[in-house]
Amino acid sequence: MKFPSWFLDKLRNNIRISDVVSRRVKLQRKNKDSFGLCPFHHEKTSSFSVNDEKKFYHCFGCGAHGDVIQFVQQANSVSFQDAIKYLAHEYGISIPKEDTNQHKIEYKILTINKLALSWFQKNLYSSQAVDVLSYLSNRLITNKLISKFAIGHAPNNKAGLIEHLKLSGYSIADIKAAGLLTELNDGTLIDKFRNRVMFPIFDQNQNVIAFGGRNMSNGQPKYLNSPETALFKKRQTLYGENTLFNMFKSLKSLENIYVVEGYTDVISLYGAGIENSVATLGTAISAYHIKKLWNLTPIPTICMDGDTAGMKAMERAADTVLPILTSGFSLNFVRFPKGHDPDDIVRNTSKKYLQDLLNSKITLCDSLWNLVLEKADLTIPEKQALLRKELTEMVNKIKDYNVRDSYKKYFNKKIAELFSVVLRNKRSDNESTLQKSVNILKIENLPVLQRYEFHLAAIIIDTPLLLKNNSVFEDFAFIETRSEHFQKLRTNILELFTELENCDIESKFNELFKTKLKSKLDKSILKYLCSEDSYFINKISAKDHSSMLALWKKTFDYYNLELLKQEYKKSLSRNENKNVDLALQLRQAIIEKGKHLSKIYN
Repeated sequence: MKFPSWFLDKLRNNIRISDVVSRRVKLQRKNKDSFGLCPFHHEKTSSFSVNDEKKFYHCFGCGAHGDVIQFVQQANSVSFQDAIKYLAHEYGISIPKEDTNQHKIEYKILTINKLALSWFQKNLYSSQAVDVLSYLSNRLITNKLISKFAIGHAPNNKAGLIEHLKLSGYSIADIKAAGLLTELNDGTLIDKFRNRVMFPIFDQNQNVIAFGGRNMSNGQPKYLNSPETALFKKRQTLYGENTLFNMFKSLKSLENIYVVEGYTDVISLYGAGIENSVATLGTAISAYHIKKLWNLTPIPTICMDGDTAGMKAMERAADTVLPILTSGFSLNFVRFPKGHDPDDIVRNTSKKYLQDLLNSKITLCDSLWNLVLEKADLTIPEKQALLRKELTEMVNKIKDYNVRDSYKKYFNKKIAELFSVVLRNKRSDNESTLQKSVNILKIENLPVLQRYEFHLAAIIIDTPLLLKNNSVFEDFAFIETRSEHFQKLRTNILELFTELENCDIESKFNELFKTKLKSKLDKSILKYLCSEDSYFINKISAKDHSSMLALWKKTFDYYNLELLKQEYKKSLSRNENKNVDLALQLRQAIIEKGKHLSKIYN
């Protein structure tokens, strides 16, 4: 199959080459280029470069060079046709069918839309459009902005545009393909847009591919977009993207892009000097939209209303971006005051206030944290565990290993800080200190579960680097204990670890941790947990990291077995029929887990 040149250009323009290459090569961004180890020859120094602006890759070692299609060909050892089919499938770009002569259809739609645009613009300055010009003036949309965004008017008659296009030589089938007519139930054909302010929608090559219209009466819908056509796909198009691509061509890079909700938001921001904004077209932001924005800037900003709907939109946007996150690319968010959009802000406040709002960006990771925290109940351990579960589910959506690992570390740190505060807030003024409580921490006085808890704490104190293992950190932070002594001890350990986490020198980390811990805890506590004659330290026969990690896992496994036994005892003490099945299930789980642990550790 022979692919038309316009379609190949569409692939190259809409797919960021670094996005494709990063699936095979770990890239590091340096200015406008990204560098990594060449996938086509063995090397130890990064000589393979990728440039999104110029849309090519080049290896200074072996000379490999090409565009995104050639990279897929060479990296996957596939034909030119198969490389194109792969890219089109991955990025949701329709492949033109040979038998429908797709290029001719698209060209015809473009010429029809161009004629329609001229007709709408001419109507804006007719006697029928006085109220439209008044509306635009009240919205502070000047003649300069009208010209810049090619705003027009669809008059309130049934088939004015249809007749105009027919006189220009186009058939009803052509006009229907362009999405500019509606067929009523009785077969009557009428203009799609009537009595509306018209906002043409351009692609990045400055072609009119669709229209949006704002109703000038009280009828519904208030805003109406063209239906999807061979040229126009809502989840692939952004209002104002033509302006962005023009800016990108002249500036070679964009520091930021703001994504807003509607046409007038984009126009008002442009009038206020914020020219780098776009709007979605009645849909939630899609993965395709995000990747298109990443072609221009690594971290665009999504602007949301501060109400409940805005929060839900933020949650949907975050959910959309997580699976496609990659190193160096993300989203920021701005929340506008409740009930106010950018157009309101421009018309009713100062430019400084607007700029301050736009500068109050929230990162994606902080937005996710805030979304979960706003719904969280931290009063009981079960609810605390739910917060952890929701964050884990979010992070697991991230496919890029390096980004996923960074998010895990970030949320682990936030959780440690949060629960440290929660625990500190729960302390009463008359609560005994750890030092005063030492005398009652006798092994014979401790329930079995608490013995395990203090054993786990002793292992951490002995080898604090274990906390850099995400699994160990999460297990230790979320032990659902009723022991105030253990809670205080854990709080001190987690606070100290959070403080020192960025120290990468192992010996220095251990030294600082143990020195600072001594200043936080009474010596008798440390002696009780970790001295040579301690009940706990006697169980620690090996001191290397791997042996201590193995000991942690074994102790934690048996701690969980004891939790099952405690739950089993509780179910037996309840005089309810429904607990009989639960007790039997718990008993079976205890037997199976016991056998499993015996097989592993004995």
